[in-house]
Amino acid sequence: QLSTGSIIPKIDKDDLEVYNISGSSAGAGSGEFHTYRNARRKEMARLKKMDEEFTKEQLDEKWKKEREERIAREEEQTRKKAEKRKAKKMKQKHNKIRKKFQEDLSQEIQKGGLKLSEEAKKLLLGSGNAQEEKKD
Repeated sequence: QLSTGSIIPKIDKDDLEVYNISGSSAGAGSGEFHTYRNARRKEMARLKKMDEEFTKEQLDEKWKKEREERIAREEEQTRKKAEKRKAKKMKQKHNKIRKKFQEDLSQEIQKGGLKLSEEAKKLLLGSGNAQEEKKD
C-alpha cells in the first residue's frame, strides 16, 4: 500500500509487452532500418486514407447541400408556375361565365323581358362608358 492508502493494481506481464523496440546496444542494427521504413510506410498510408476519406465526406456533404438547395429552388419554381396556371384557368373560366351571362342578359333585354335604363344596359352589356355619356 502507498502512503495515501491506495493499492497498486497487479499488472499482467502480457499487458507490458512492446514490439519492435531496439535493444540496449548503442546503435540500431541493420534490420531495424527496414522495420522502421515498413512501419512508416504503413502509417503514411493510413494517414493518406484518412485524408482521402475526410475529403470525400466533405465533398459528399457539399454535394448534398447543393442538391437540397437545387431541389428546393425547383419546387418553388414549380409551385409558382402551378399557381400561374391555376390563376389563368380561373380567369378563363370567369371570362367564359361572364360572356355567357352577358349573352343571356342581352337576349333578355332584346326580347323586352327586362326593363332597364339605357345607362344600365350600356354598363351591363359593356358597349360603352355611361359616365362619359353623362358628361356630354
